[in-house]
Amino acid sequence: CWMALEDAQLKQFVSNHSAGLLMAIGESVKP
Repeated sequence: CWMALEDAQLKQFVSNHSAGLLMAIGESVKP
């Protein structure tokens, strides 16, 4: 389940890179 995986990684990712959150969202929104 990508949702669970991304959720865990995203939290850790954002903790290290706040600006990275926008990048992560941009990648996830791509069709």
